[in-house]
Amino acid sequence: MRAIWLALASAALFVEPGLEAADVRPLLTDLPRAGDLAVAADGQRVACVDEGSGAIVVIEPSDGGPGRVAVTAPRAGGARPVAVAFIADTVLAAVCRSGAKWSLRTWRLRPTEPVEAESPLQSLSLDGAADREPGMVHLVVSRSSRWLAAVGLDPPVVRAAIGGVRVGPPTARLCPSLGAGRRPVAAAVGPDDELVLIVTSEKAGQPIESVAFFGTDGRCLLDLETGLSGIRDVAFSADGSSLYVVAASAAGQRAGLWRLDAAARDGRQVIRPELVAELPEPRAIVSAGPRAVVVTQGEPDRSVVQIQTVDAPEKEDP
Repeated sequence: MRAIWLALASAALFVEPGLEAADVRPLLTDLPRAGDLAVAADGQRVACVDEGSGAIVVIEPSDGGPGRVAVTAPRAGGARPVAVAFIADTVLAAVCRSGAKWSLRTWRLRPTEPVEAESPLQSLSLDGAADREPGMVHLVVSRSSRWLAAVGLDPPVVRAAIGGVRVGPPTARLCPSLGAGRRPVAAAVGPDDELVLIVTSEKAGQPIESVAFFGTDGRCLLDLETGLSGIRDVAFSADGSSLYVVAASAAGQRAGLWRLDAAARDGRQVIRPELVAELPEPRAIVSAGPRAVVVTQGEPDRSVVQIQTVDAPEKEDP
């Protein structure tokens, strides 16, 4: 396995972006209940859950145009999407909730017209607890498009095989076992198809959030404390070279987009969090390019913005 998400060429060097280097551009400003995000493999389309209506909206960041409804709002009492992911450029999957019932649904998107929420390609049952916080439920698809994982329900991680555009039955077999007192709050896929989880626990009565990498057999490959709290979502850059999270404000911590840099301390690999852009109440994040990330932010009204990051000169680690 490639060492974490970047190799430490020298323990004395790290990259630190300045806040002024991040360019923030609005993408979607008329969806006050914007929620979870997903990006197609080619980076050309971003899907966003409308938590107000239950519809799924798709935008194309490169054209700067308004979003369009890709999956209609469900009927009253119907299954509403909570977390979304693309399993192909034109096939969208979502973890959905209807009362106490959770399901995994997929739709084949149309070029211009929306597809009906009640006409999915597939609908698969998921076990789950009705009181789960929607913001802690996530859906990720492997870079190889061979599997997906639903995270944050009960059991906390389930996987399903993907064959073409068909999804197999979800199972907890060969999924990570996190241990007592630990629960996932965000998920992504690493550059070598690792399942990457942000896991929260307590240490000496204080909340601790770690980033943990898991192989396809469920074995933990790496587990490091992030130095942050209140993480709500996580994403790798499209080329796998950078790992970003969005986090809420906390004691001594500003809300916004953070990059988790690999560093060394006393001969050990650690994480150094670096603030890339301060944002109000960030909620969800995806990567739409090597340096472009898309974030849902704001409270009470939300918006979707694109943040273009740039490299800053390397400097010595004090």
